[in-house]
Amino acid sequence: MNDQSDVLQAERILGIATPLGDDQLLAQKLSVRKAISDLFEIRGAVRSKLPDLTPADLLGKLVDVSVEIGNGDRRSWNAIVTDISADPMQSRGLRSYDLVLRPQLWLLSQTSDCRIRDGQECSRRGREAAVRALAARAGHGRRGRSGPARPLGSGPID
Repeated sequence: MNDQSDVLQAERILGIATPLGDDQLLAQKLSVRKAISDLFEIRGAVRSKLPDLTPADLLGKLVDVSVEIGNGDRRSWNAIVTDISADPMQSRGLRSYDLVLRPQLWLLSQTSDCRIRDGQECSRRGREAAVRALAARAGHGRRGRSGPARPLGSGPID
């Protein structure tokens, strides 16, 4: 790497795709936390070629993170950037950032005034509509299937 234009993700074990464009961020380190009955959280360190990157460029935006797990196979996650912090400028004009990534479903935990009042409850249809909307927004559509949507947890994952 002689200058900042040499930052490329091709053939790297870690990868990150953002709305900033190809090879604008280079994944350096990832830590993934998964648990039963809990949403995943990814903490990552990335290096940027952009000298004027602002938090608004990434906060709330969808990114794809992938890790090569062997034999060319990759494990990928689609998540939103929920936190970003900048480290001091480093050599070659590159700056490092620490990112926290969470699934879009995490946004539902950030709502306010969502109490169920006086015996009222959210209908099953309403819950399923919210989950379908989030899945469609993340690009996980039904892929041409017809008929009603399959309930969550009722069979193998595609």
